[in-house]
Amino acid sequence: EWRQALHQKQAEEQRLVREREAEKRAELKREQTVQEFRSLAARREAKALGYGDKGEQWRATPEKLREQVERFNALEPKARGRALESLAQQPQRVRALEQWFAVRRERVRELDRGLDLGM
Repeated sequence: EWRQALHQKQAEEQRLVREREAEKRAELKREQTVQEFRSLAARREAKALGYGDKGEQWRATPEKLREQVERFNALEPKARGRALESLAQQPQRVRALEQWFAVRRERVRELDRGLDLGM
């Protein structure tokens, strides 16, 4: 009986370790997505090469993501930090960003291959 209890305790500990690791991975992914958003917003604000209104990089960005970036860039600098912190705490919004960034990456790959995006 003590062996069974020991096995159950070990199994529970392993489950908890896996859960903590999964939470850490999810948090890291959220942080990376928020950082990617911040970087995109900075490139757009600076009108970096390809990020002006007619730039290919900007045009490859999904409309919903462009709207989010424009709203973010319209904020006061102090409010931007709070907005990023708030964003990082909203898994649903981060997942939406992740999906938009996936579409954007595919479109950028198509640009790199010389394909017309038809926009």
